[in-house]
Amino acid sequence: MTSRFPSVYSRAPAAPSSPISRAPAAPGPGPRAPGAPLKVLFVVALASVFVFLTVPGQTQKSAGPEYIDGRFWVDLEPPVSSEGEEYPLSEDTAIELLLEEARYVFSAMLYGFRFRYVPSDNGRRIEEEFELEAISMVERGDERLSVLSTRVEDLRLYAQLEYRLADFQRSRLAGWESNRVESVGAEGEAPFWQGHGARIPAIEDAIRRAVRGLLQTMTDNKPREARGSVLLLEAPRIYIRSGGYRARVNVKVKVDDIRPYEVY
Repeated sequence: MTSRFPSVYSRAPAAPSSPISRAPAAPGPGPRAPGAPLKVLFVVALASVFVFLTVPGQTQKSAGPEYIDGRFWVDLEPPVSSEGEEYPLSEDTAIELLLEEARYVFSAMLYGFRFRYVPSDNGRRIEEEFELEAISMVERGDERLSVLSTRVEDLRLYAQLEYRLADFQRSRLAGWESNRVESVGAEGEAPFWQGHGARIPAIEDAIRRAVRGLLQTMTDNKPREARGSVLLLEAPRIYIRSGGYRARVNVKVKVDDIRPYEVY
């Protein structure tokens, strides 16, 4: 292996041996004069260390992507609006809605959620329960969240948004790269009459279905409860169908605990 450190020690060629003389030994050499080879070597060594420490690129960067992004849209003349709401939407208002949606989505892609899931069981008269808790959120006004481009087509504003990652966020994402973490996709829905905000419930419904589908492959019997964490792999695909918002998600799911029903 070739070393990155320059050699600072050199060995001078040995001088030819002189014949043995029986004459009285000459007096020993005096103090080493300034500029002797040892001092030169010491200075060279210090300079080499300084150069090594100041060469760009020596610091190892965190693994993971430098940014995450997504394509978002909003209707400027939404079919459903509440009394007192702006109609039609101005471009500034539309972008504010998309920034808030992107903040939620990018948080789910960076940090993910903790989940608790209880499958329904008619025999035990237990209803399905699903809880999501955000691990952390991108703050409002975060300068790393930006709008790259916008366009309006058929009364719909489309925007490409991006979030630049800090080193600790890149390292966090790298921790999800293990092949042992299951990836799964699913679709969810929410009523259209809830307005633009119904996109979030549609995304969370898709995550619920993804978790439920994965658990069905992990155990033959319905568990009493399951807990874990889930991470969005990309911005969800949102579209309208049959009077509601539908969201298609791809997620990674870590199941930390599955509690079975006790058998007596």
